[in-house]
Amino acid sequence: MPTDSFARRVLRYLARTEPPFGPAGLMPERSGFLAALRAALAFQLFQSVEPEDGSTGSGLRKTPRRGADLLRTDLRGADLRGSDLRGAVLAGASLRSANLRGADLRGVSLAGADLRTANLSDANLAGADLARADLRDANLSHADLRGAVLCDATLVGVNLSRADLRDADLRGADLEFSNLIEVRWSLATGWPADRYPVIRGRSIEVEPEVFEIQADDARDREGAPTPVPA
Repeated sequence: MPTDSFARRVLRYLARTEPPFGPAGLMPERSGFLAALRAALAFQLFQSVEPEDGSTGSGLRKTPRRGADLLRTDLRGADLRGSDLRGAVLAGASLRSANLRGADLRGVSLAGADLRTANLSDANLAGADLARADLRDANLSHADLRGAVLCDATLVGVNLSRADLRDADLRGADLEFSNLIEVRWSLATGWPADRYPVIRGRSIEVEPEVFEIQADDARDREGAPTPVPA
């Protein structure tokens, strides 16, 4: 790929990323600019470019490579909205404050990744490995987490409202101060043992063996299902 083409794509990425301005509001802070540049370079390196109309002329578009190896890559603050990252290896990667809204992350390895304050709303994380990931204050509202592994993940302050956690494994996860309103879960969902009684009491059955967590003021229900052993 020509160097000038790659440079243009990096600059386009930076152009749609909010600039980290300094105190004077004129020049970007060096550390913030370097972080944004690192994210742009890392993201563009696993992008491929294809002609939009099948020709070799103009109208190029970016297509993410599935299964990309981004082990421990620094993607802090990266704008990855709507990206197709299926099967990518992002274990141990730094995605703090990254924007992954609506991204396709099915089967992605994010074990031990730093996802603090990341935006994962509407993302498809079905079957993803998020074991031991740090998701403090992340936004996972409306996310598809069916069959995802979140064992021992840090979910303090995370927004999981209306997320789908059917068949997910959250055993050992820290859910302190998390928003679980209207989360859907199933009998196969594994919850932290100390949290299950509260979740059970706040849930109603909306489909056979599928439950939805209600607001805190909902009255406890009887006949709760048996949790997955911790």
